[in-house]
Amino acid sequence: MAPRRTGEDNGVVVGAVARDGAAGRAGLRPGDRITAINGERVRDVIDFHFNAGDARLTCAVERGGETTGLTLVRRGADLGLELLGPT
Repeated sequence: MAPRRTGEDNGVVVGAVARDGAAGRAGLRPGDRITAINGERVRDVIDFHFNAGDARLTCAVERGGETTGLTLVRRGADLGLELLGPT
């Protein structure tokens, strides 16, 4: 599950979402780009994993050219999402 780098280290792209997981409950969709977690910029897979350990994640998400905020509340270790691999 290695996220795709996009542009100049600009976030990671969601490939799949489990509806009953934290990502699905928060409203994440395939194709969304996560650019920040809890106010910390996400440039690549390292940033994503470094910042995604908290029980509550406030994410900046780009979708359709607009940025919105979504909050994921973890119920266990799995966030219920897969990230696209590098292209």
